[in-house]
Amino acid sequence: MASDKAAFVTEFGFGVRAAALTLKKRNKLIVAFAKGVLVGQSAASGGAMNAYRFSREQHKPVATFAEDGSDDTSGNKLIAEEKKPGDEIFPSGISDLTAYKRWLHQLSSSI
Repeated sequence: MASDKAAFVTEFGFGVRAAALTLKKRNKLIVAFAKGVLVGQSAASGGAMNAYRFSREQHKPVATFAEDGSDDTSGNKLIAEEKKPGDEIFPSGISDLTAYKRWLHQLSSSI
């Protein structure tokens, strides 16, 4: 079923294979269309950190979960250490969704 409310946006022609550079450019474009970025879990050297850096370049709010001391969440720790107004650090194993809903409402209320 076709929708007249959809758009296909890309910097690459059909047939271009995924590579480190094309994935980074794709993530930058996704961040450009977003009001904010949620990084669920990332190592400091993980690919999700590219989206985080792009969100900073584009002055977009960022949310993540508290790190658990493992390398798998070392990126979460960096995000928390660089927290800016509008950012949110959710507790690990979040069961109360109040902070998450507040952050989403903040995003939807911003212009």
